[in-house]
Amino acid sequence: MKTKCRYTVMSICVAISLVSGALKVVGVIELEWLAVFAPILAGLAFKLASLLLTLTVILFRWRLRK
Repeated sequence: MKTKCRYTVMSICVAISLVSGALKVVGVIELEWLAVFAPILAGLAFKLASLLLTLTVILFRWRLRK
């Protein structure tokens, strides 16, 4: 049986942020902290946008039925 992974995108975003954060703390790379946390923020923005789109479609279909 194939196992579904629901958190793949967010896990990748967190992994990228952890690696870039560790490299920034050690001094290997020179990035702003906003750039370090940008993958997490982008993942959250994508999830929020998909939630709002889903709610908009549900509301639109609900109003059409009335």
